[in-house]
Amino acid sequence: MPIIRHPLSHYSGAYGRCFDTRAGGSRPNAGALGSIAIGASAVQLGTAFLLCPESATNALYRAKLKSPLASQTRFTSAISGRPARGLANSFYQEVELNAPSLPDYPIAYDAAKALVAAATQHGSEDFTVQWAGQAAALARELPAATLIATLVKEWQQA
Repeated sequence: MPIIRHPLSHYSGAYGRCFDTRAGGSRPNAGALGSIAIGASAVQLGTAFLLCPESATNALYRAKLKSPLASQTRFTSAISGRPARGLANSFYQEVELNAPSLPDYPIAYDAAKALVAAATQHGSEDFTVQWAGQAAALARELPAATLIATLVKEWQQA
């Protein structure tokens, strides 16, 4: 499967209104507003909620989301066998570069989970899976209800 590296706006003129919902890659609020402006009726903001206290995000994940690493997310297929964006770590730097051809999903993902468990059992966090969108650095540490209210207010004021 090819990795799409263009913003959604790149496709809107060529394909007209070919989408109704946007999932992934929406920057709150600029990307989300832009998606709606070019025809999306909804957007999904997953990464925006990773720093909310209600999230199950662990301390290491939270620390990386608050660091300069959050602005350096990358795509990889090495973790699940399908392209996904996250915070780069040893999975990206070692497995991706040195791996043989990957098996199909979900076999690759099952193998990745086993690698993560083994590394964690030996005290290494180098292979933890930390999915994050292109705007991870914009995540805010707010309760989820407050974040939603803030996003709605910003959208209404735009």
